[in-house]
Amino acid sequence: MNSFEQKLAGIATGIQRPSFPQPKKRANDIFQNAIGEYKFLKTQLKPEQSINLVCLIGGKTFDVFSVTASDHFVEIKSQDEYGDVHIITAPVEQVSFDIIVSKKTSDAPPREIGYKAIEEEHKKLSQKD
Repeated sequence: MNSFEQKLAGIATGIQRPSFPQPKKRANDIFQNAIGEYKFLKTQLKPEQSINLVCLIGGKTFDVFSVTASDHFVEIKSQDEYGDVHIITAPVEQVSFDIIVSKKTSDAPPREIGYKAIEEEHKKLSQKD
């Protein structure tokens, strides 16, 4: 054992360490806040308005179909304008959510965010093939 290791061992032994609170699961908190706001605004839409939930990760925007939040990471399931499905995993610090309320361009109802929505999109994609 070198002198540094001896000093470190002397410091670490016999000292009662304070208990630190567990870190909050920030990814879940942030997503729950975003989806809660999305669902609330969806109930307030006027007939001529539509709503969309997008996220920005690494400078790129994705439509959100499904989110899984775990500790400090989020997994976003999305589909781009070409029909390609993206599954992105990123630290929560690199993700921001944007709720867009705009003038309605189609009669389609607002998208439901969650696993069911992405499964329906997969079915639509497989029916096109």
